[in-house]
Amino acid sequence: MLVRERDAVDYLGISVVTLLAWLHFPYRFAVYTRSSTGRGGSSGGWTPPRAGRRRLRRGGGGGRGRLPRGHRPLGVGVAAGERGFSRLHVTPTRSVRMDDDSDVSGLRATLRSNPAGHWLSIPSPQVAERLALTDADFVVVDTEHAPTGIESVEAAVRAVDAANARDAGGDTADTAAVVRVAWNDHVRIKRVLDTGAAGVMAPQVSTPEAAEAFVAAARYPPAGRRGVAGARASAYGRDLDDYYGRANREVATIAQVETAEAVANAGAIAAVDGLDALLVGPADLSADLGVFGEYGADRFVGAVEDVLAASEVPVGTLATSPAEVERWATLGFDFQIVGVDAGYLAAGAEAALERYERVGEE
Repeated sequence: MLVRERDAVDYLGISVVTLLAWLHFPYRFAVYTRSSTGRGGSSGGWTPPRAGRRRLRRGGGGGRGRLPRGHRPLGVGVAAGERGFSRLHVTPTRSVRMDDDSDVSGLRATLRSNPAGHWLSIPSPQVAERLALTDADFVVVDTEHAPTGIESVEAAVRAVDAANARDAGGDTADTAAVVRVAWNDHVRIKRVLDTGAAGVMAPQVSTPEAAEAFVAAARYPPAGRRGVAGARASAYGRDLDDYYGRANREVATIAQVETAEAVANAGAIAAVDGLDALLVGPADLSADLGVFGEYGADRFVGAVEDVLAASEVPVGTLATSPAEVERWATLGFDFQIVGVDAGYLAAGAEAALERYERVGEE
């Protein structure tokens, strides 16, 4: 029998933005670690630093959800909310460079702690805010393949800040706004950082020289060439002295590895002073290798393994499904973007329609 009209309207009226977390992500992804000194959590040395971060912190554990020094990631577990726990296949990963913690803070420090984030391709501050409210470590605002102008970037960054303000004084760490620029260009980089973004990602960084130019564009003199202005990042100049003093310590730089040339140069790129992380772009890299979308191909897997082996900074990637989260975890990535807003939206909308049709057939 068909559902009542009012019930159907109420059900289908659920915000598709809310569905992004409820329908597409029934599971919470958590990195599980083992202490390199043999001293971990209370259960045989295992510590779940991110599994349901809000629940863990309110339960008295997990601190700010960050890994203590000396811990190394071993894989990704899937904590199914209140449904129990199922661990994925565990694959050891390599050590990453750990500079003096006093030198960096903000997102630069977070990237060393196996974070997870979302990808924003829809230029909407509402979507950005809703993604940040999932307690993700970061949200990436895309301007390379999305119709996102500088005004939309600033609106999205402001929306992420608003989500953080809702939890001000709470027990969760802030979500950071990262902007992927359309190209490794110092003017583009300067403009997005002036909006108050916590980090910047550049595509197609294939040489150490390109990485050096990228880092210089994101750092104030004398460390770089970023222009100084009283923009939103510094409260429109009110806090310019303070922001100038801390920006180089906090603003993260993430270089994308998307070509065979970048794979060959991964070690040299990662060694550039001030570069915080690499991010493998699966689609572009597989295309450049001649195996587009074939993520199980030996050529692609081998290239990823080469990047992981060569890099002394954290290496992340983008997943577009829960299955890909598992795939990338087994390869040993240090952090992941666990999904894309447009994918969440489509999955939620399709699941709602399928649910309606199933109920109507009963």
